Amino acid sequence: DIDGVLVGPPGVWALEIKTYAGEYRNFGEHWQYRAGNRWKPLDESPSHQARDSAVRLADFLRAGGIRQWVEPTVIWAANDGDLSIEHATVAVWTLEQLPDELGNLQQGRKMDEETERAIVEKLTALCQRQRDEDTGIWS
Repeated sequence: DIDGVLVGPPGVWALEIKTYAGEYRNFGEHWQYRAGNRWKPLDESPSHQARDSAVRLADFLRAGGIRQWVEPTVIWAANDGDLSIEHATVAVWTLEQLPDELGNLQQGRKMDEETERAIVEKLTALCQRQRDEDTGIWS
């Protein structure tokens, strides 16, 4: 259950998208939310979720003969949520930062066109199979 995947010349990202309302903070691997005047840990760390998704996606690609690093990223998409970040171990992009972060990707490593095409084809086929299963179409 990967929320989103970004594939392009700079690489591949597994996106964990969060839309929590309220006040949150991320310090390293730890994520907490404010409950009254106390901070409580989240049941599941978005950092861990993003990293697990990146590993699963990389394993899926490797099973198809594609060796490609997948970058884990948390997208903080909450319009009415407050987030503070300190020493994050996984990239965390807020909606306000998203245009800059996407623009900065062009500065990073480059993936060859053949690898990019193979990844897109593999993911497209997976999505098609999933859609067919969900709608009851069997080929």
